[in-house]
Amino acid sequence: MPRPESEPEVIYEGIPASPGIAIAPVHVIARGFSAPDVYEIEESEIPREQDRFRDAVDLTKRQLVELQSRLEDLAGDNESGIFEAHAMMLEDRAVFDRVLKSIASRRQNAEYVFYAVMQNFLEAMRRIPDPYLRERTADIEDVSQRVLRNFSPDSDTRHQGPDDRHILVAYDLAPSDTASMNRRHVLGFATEQGSVNSHTAILARALGVPAVVGLECAVIDIMTLAPAILDGYTGKLILHPAPDTLERYRQLSDAKAKVRSFVEGKRGAATETVDSRAITVSANIEIVEELPLVKRSGAKGIGLYRTEFMLLNGEEMPDEKRQLEIYTRVAK
Repeated sequence: MPRPESEPEVIYEGIPASPGIAIAPVHVIARGFSAPDVYEIEESEIPREQDRFRDAVDLTKRQLVELQSRLEDLAGDNESGIFEAHAMMLEDRAVFDRVLKSIASRRQNAEYVFYAVMQNFLEAMRRIPDPYLRERTADIEDVSQRVLRNFSPDSDTRHQGPDDRHILVAYDLAPSDTASMNRRHVLGFATEQGSVNSHTAILARALGVPAVVGLECAVIDIMTLAPAILDGYTGKLILHPAPDTLERYRQLSDAKAKVRSFVEGKRGAATETVDSRAITVSANIEIVEELPLVKRSGAKGIGLYRTEFMLLNGEEMPDEKRQLEIYTRVAK
């Protein structure tokens, strides 16, 4: 990775969301939930627009089934359930019927009416005091954007990056973006938005993709193809790394790979002392969504549950009912 002498090393610090180290040029993408074009339709065009909406929803359902199947193969049933939940959102008759009726009453094109209905729904979700439910607005946005793209599937210009190996830098990524990443090309990602308990971060950990979130002004300031190091352990994105920094991280990456290989080889082996005393190996977790990772690791239980992370995305303490639900999941 050549480093121009005129470019000083720059370190962006964010939140570590998924452990790992990636060394590659960056590719920057800007993406948002933008409004589609809006235009009026004749009364005779209403059935056609309603059919366009139905077709876009049906195509989205098929895509989500494919994503779910792919993720089951890669990360197991628990993470793939995210996209089952996405598909269930499209089965909500209240939303579905509201779009159909609004196409007729507003006499506007189907994609814009769908966008308007979902924006109202999202705004209501953002005002809910429960931080966990507010976090799920990202999932609704993900499904909504997919439906909007499917109004014109042949013109979908989404692009996760070049064919060369790279680190993806974006304002935000949806769960389906993470699940559909080509791991041969995308070595890791960094975003301005997101949190450690978002579905995007959970999927990154399940898939073993290094990730950092919460990088301020990353999309605006960072130039595509700049040489970089992504440190998912400490939450750093290092641009134009100095030779000694690059060498240190290469050594660290090699050391981590050796440790992972050793640990993988010991999974399922009896845990006991040299004098044959059995030891229970437990895992530490921060959020309940990490439970599938615990099961796959071979741990026999939870040694430390950092319950302060319940407050990570909100100011309010979960009520007794919510805490009971969480602790029940952990205990099982």
